Amino acid sequence: MSPNMVSLHASPGCKQPRHRIQKGTTESKECNSFVNYNQGCGVKINDGLSYGPKFNEVGGGWYALERTKKEIKAWFWSRDDPNVPVEVANRSHHSRGIIQAPIIGENTLIEVLDGMQHSHHPDTIQIDTSKWGIPDVRFVDDECDIPKHFKEHRIVINLTFCGDWAGEFFTYLRSGCPGSCIDYVNFKPEAFKDAYWDIRSIRIFTLPHDVEYTQTGPFARADTEEKKA
Repeated sequence: MSPNMVSLHASPGCKQPRHRIQKGTTESKECNSFVNYNQGCGVKINDGLSYGPKFNEVGGGWYALERTKKEIKAWFWSRDDPNVPVEVANRSHHSRGIIQAPIIGENTLIEVLDGMQHSHHPDTIQIDTSKWGIPDVRFVDDECDIPKHFKEHRIVINLTFCGDWAGEFFTYLRSGCPGSCIDYVNFKPEAFKDAYWDIRSIRIFTLPHDVEYTQTGPFARADTEEKKA
């Protein structure tokens, strides 16, 4: 199935408006994981290259996630997308942080921001996500207290066969596959020969001490992930 979808699954009290500034299409507004069979508040990425066989055929692409106290945004660029930001596509830069604490034994730079001195690695990069264009997905805090509903971020990479969504009876029935999902997985292993992850890199960027610097421009935290399924 294609294209991909990005969803929030939260505790009660988190909703999203139908219309917001994003390129994707809102599929559901209720993020409460205890209703609607844990559907979550999903947004469909309107790019047929974002998932599945077409994603593989073009050599994959890049996903980037930005999370702040006010919003959560996600972008997708396919392998040959001319609009992919250079700091996302470029693998040669330092990948341990945007504004990073010094590493023992390495030279550091001193930068004065907001009247305070900050040390960081000499080849640390500065990322301004406001130059990345409209995100494919944008979750806002209008009816969802993001810090309250989302705590420490965990990155989980797995292949889920017959999970809450694909394993649901009517969802599987609509797929046109024979029998039940569990039987298909158990007795058709050859159908999953191309079901694997091929990941070049996962890069995580953050600001120290959760400081938002605005005098010298918007320095945004961003998790960038490149993968080929």
